[in-house]
Amino acid sequence: MIKSIKGVSLRFFHRNKFIAISSIISVILSVSLIITLAIFSINAKQTLHNEVKKMYGNMDLSVGYNPDQNKIVDRALLQRITNQPGIQSYSNVVLTHLSINHTYNDIYTVGVENDSLVKSKYHFHQDLSANEAMINKSLAEALKVRAGEKITIENETFKIKELLDNLDASGVAPDILLISRDDAKKFIAAEAGNLIEATYILIKAKKSENPIVLANDIRKVDRGLRIDLAEENEYLKTNLTSLQIFMTVLSVLMLFVTSLLIVANFEVFLYKYKNQFAIMRSLGATSKQMFNIVFIQSSLMVMVGAVLGFLLAFLSNQFIQNCIQKWFAIHVDTMDFHPKLALLLAFSCFVLIELFMLIPAYRSSKVLPLKIMQENERNDFANLKFRKVIGYSMIIGGLFFILFGKLVVQADTYQVFSVLFAGILITFGIFVLFPVYLAPILQKLLPLIRSILGRTSFVSIKNVIPQVRKNTFVMLTISTLMIITIFGSTLMETIKKNQEQYLKNEYQTNIVVTSRLNYDSKLDPMEIKKQIVKLSGIKGASTVSTPTQLDLIKADNYYSFDYFLGDLKELASQGLISKNIKFGKNQLIVSRNFAKKFKVKAGDTIRLGNFFEAEQKQKPIGKARIAAIVDKLPLSIDVMMDWSSKYRNQHTALDRVFISSDNEKHTLKQLEALKMKYPELEINSYQQSLKKANKMIDQRLYIFYAVIAIMVVCVMVGVFNTLINNIHSKRKEFAILRTLSINKRGVIIVIMTQVILYILIGIALGSLAGTALTYVISLIDTGSRLHFNFPFIGLIMAILIGTAIVVFIPFASKLAKVKISAELSLNNK
Repeated sequence: MIKSIKGVSLRFFHRNKFIAISSIISVILSVSLIITLAIFSINAKQTLHNEVKKMYGNMDLSVGYNPDQNKIVDRALLQRITNQPGIQSYSNVVLTHLSINHTYNDIYTVGVENDSLVKSKYHFHQDLSANEAMINKSLAEALKVRAGEKITIENETFKIKELLDNLDASGVAPDILLISRDDAKKFIAAEAGNLIEATYILIKAKKSENPIVLANDIRKVDRGLRIDLAEENEYLKTNLTSLQIFMTVLSVLMLFVTSLLIVANFEVFLYKYKNQFAIMRSLGATSKQMFNIVFIQSSLMVMVGAVLGFLLAFLSNQFIQNCIQKWFAIHVDTMDFHPKLALLLAFSCFVLIELFMLIPAYRSSKVLPLKIMQENERNDFANLKFRKVIGYSMIIGGLFFILFGKLVVQADTYQVFSVLFAGILITFGIFVLFPVYLAPILQKLLPLIRSILGRTSFVSIKNVIPQVRKNTFVMLTISTLMIITIFGSTLMETIKKNQEQYLKNEYQTNIVVTSRLNYDSKLDPMEIKKQIVKLSGIKGASTVSTPTQLDLIKADNYYSFDYFLGDLKELASQGLISKNIKFGKNQLIVSRNFAKKFKVKAGDTIRLGNFFEAEQKQKPIGKARIAAIVDKLPLSIDVMMDWSSKYRNQHTALDRVFISSDNEKHTLKQLEALKMKYPELEINSYQQSLKKANKMIDQRLYIFYAVIAIMVVCVMVGVFNTLINNIHSKRKEFAILRTLSINKRGVIIVIMTQVILYILIGIALGSLAGTALTYVISLIDTGSRLHFNFPFIGLIMAILIGTAIVVFIPFASKLAKVKISAELSLNNK
């Protein structure tokens, strides 16, 4: 005989093993996934910091002058800068351009010292002495030299001390030559006579010093100094922000799903045992005792789930990462496990889920015996007007926070939180209003359902309408899964598409060939184009020049702009500019931004000038007619002219060749052979760059797929268990229907119609709320266009419906075979 509250509570686990186990599994998976997502987010942030370190090294600032300022950092200025109290260490760097082996002119050259600061910036390990040099691997390949061999730099012999890794960039791996600072100073002194100490200074700030404050202090030394901060790449930073938003929203939704599943399971349990609760209350059990019974049961499940979820997250981090790499054939950066954070998250999940569990515990303890019996059989929602007020208030509040975040708040962080909060409010507002309008909508659809699906389905759905309240948790759980699916897959697809678009803007065509020598290239653009189009598989090739500067003269004022030369006819045939443009020899094609900025239109003739130095007078050099205004030009160029233009000068050189090919791999091999003839050419492939860029996206994507797969299983187990228990509780109703007019096949139709209807309602509600949430969150980055992953969303819908059919048809068939007399005498309470 059970005498204690604890004994009564533990009896639950003995009599309801499946409910208990499925609830614990839900908590385990939820806690484990949230910990994994948080750790992944932290490691992704660390990856971004590593990217910054790879780009800038350990420096916080670089200080110097722009080349066009014609100023140098001499010894006096160097001392004034480096005497700032906030500086921990510094390294002097000299920049110049030198020729190698009498072939490669004006290679980007850096004169360095041998301190750790400059080594971290340029990623070399050995010390450089006089007449020693380092070059990047692709340049070494073009020169056909290796480490230890000798090269000629400005007619002097240097030994190659080390080969440097090529710098990762969007398309082009720039060449670089490292020599000692003393050698660089010597070359500059021989050419220009300048006693230069540094072109710029790498500075590491003290830990207690804010780099921005230090930069302001240094600027006081000379207002003309250029000071660059070692900041995070904006593209990577945007992706990380998107990732963190994704992780935050996903974690909140996962907690909500878990709580809904447990509450749904408990609702089934409480329906079955509320009669016993009423008897216990009649015998003298107090509200506190009833609360303790349910509270002990829920606390034990959540506690076990949280502990096991923490252990699963730890084991996943240690062992499952390798499995993911093998299963999906991808490389996933090893994630460091943060035990303190994981414990804090596990405890937070325990508290939040426990708070959800107080709802059924409190409700069960306060209701009087008679009210318990009435509540158990009540099907309608109470306080519909109040629900409407709450629901609409949440939606209006969400719209207010959207406007507040976009129009009032200036700080990016607060704007993000404002929009996130707005998205959550609107989502919960839709959830609150959903049960209010569901029954009336179904009621109005009944005549249509009867005419299309028949009388049996009509009766089935009519019986569903009063049961909406009891199955709300089922539909909300499916809805939340759909929200996660739509929001997560759309965000992943949007990031991927935006990344592809970013690379397409850089490449224009699937292969781009660039000149290493830039302005010093002596290659004839027409000759290079002629050599390329001879190759098999080439659909088209067009050349574009390096940018050159001109001035637009308006009312004796000079406005500088960059223009490019190119094969306008071939660019049009490749679809890189409009094919409908008719242009003359010295005419311009300008972007819409340029036209708007300078208030010009197609057909206008503009005066052009040439600006040499700030101290000299500008010189008008001619006129040009604007042939067309277009929305976009290749490489985000604002002004283009044809190679035949009279404005081509000695500074104009080949910059890149856009190549369209039917067989990219074959063309790349042929271009490598052409590179042997023209070593200065650098070959870049869109597909290769896209493959590198997608590595980080793939890691997120497979983690997201793993999360969705686990959640689908978790939701199906919980939802199907709840529906099965609900069907068991209504077996007398099915028996009565069988007695009146419905055969065994009709019972199957009734059960399947109701089950599929619940799932379809959940899918529809989730699709609505998920789309609304996605659009709201997208307002954080208004420059991004949303890309919905419809195939993946459709797959999840198909899995939910297909699995329901596979599970419930045998279940309904088995139920329909039970004798009617046995069903009528069954006690469902």
